[in-house]
Amino acid sequence: MSDGLSPADRDLLAELGSLLRRCDPVPDTVSARAEAAFALTSVPDGLRQLEMLADAALVRSDVRSFRFVGNEISVEVRLCRLPWGARLDGLVSPVADLEVRWSTGVRPGRPDAVGFFRLDDLPNEPLRIVVGSHATPWFWP
Repeated sequence: MSDGLSPADRDLLAELGSLLRRCDPVPDTVSARAEAAFALTSVPDGLRQLEMLADAALVRSDVRSFRFVGNEISVEVRLCRLPWGARLDGLVSPVADLEVRWSTGVRPGRPDAVGFFRLDDLPNEPLRIVVGSHATPWFWP
């Protein structure tokens, strides 16, 4: 497949690219966050994906609800966007410890005896819930 560029044009573009990388390099933090965010687009090796039963439902302003299921595991969550971050509360069945992950962090969740959990001060960025060997697709507050 031809890109329609002459060899001279390709050389000029390569030289300009090299100049940009030397004069205004992408900060390491930006590259690291982009790589970490890209990792959220698929389920990590060794985990099976919980399926989203329905698209996020708008309950009221800045509140979204999700339901994920798979292999007798069910996770229902309500995600509230707050001025300083996000709050996630939900129900996991059967009762099991879980983790909420995002591009640069993770927070464990400990449900009560009936499976209810609540996590405050989460970032306003894509989140994923991991329960045992199962993970949700990422979802956004």
